[in-house]
Amino acid sequence: MPTNKKIVWLRPKGQFMSWNQRIKQRREELRIKRYELAKNVGVSPATVSDWENAKIKKITTDNLVRVAKALGTTINYLQTGEDEPRFDLPTDDSFDGLTDDQKVEAQELIENFRTDNARALRIAAELNARKKA
Repeated sequence: MPTNKKIVWLRPKGQFMSWNQRIKQRREELRIKRYELAKNVGVSPATVSDWENAKIKKITTDNLVRVAKALGTTINYLQTGEDEPRFDLPTDDSFDGLTDDQKVEAQELIENFRTDNARALRIAAELNARKKA
């Protein structure tokens, strides 16, 4: 007797994703717009869109290197989902021994680091693009 149950596959973030999906995910994490990435890589915004939507199935090595650099990640991460350089928040037990005020301050510092790091990557990418122009 058939059932109407739907199977849902859950997967860890980054696994079973294509390079196309990882480019989009990383770009969105850094809050970089498509046209900014396109400018920094030296392609059109339409090309970036086609990469992210898997309309383009292959990417040149040169473009892959430029994308990885612009997104502050590695080629290996874009290809496999491994080795992504990112700063993750510590677990709750990492704050053992700190006062509540110190825990709040540490979390604020970590969040500020993430924001500043993303902003620094965008600025560096813009400066590199200006050099090329």
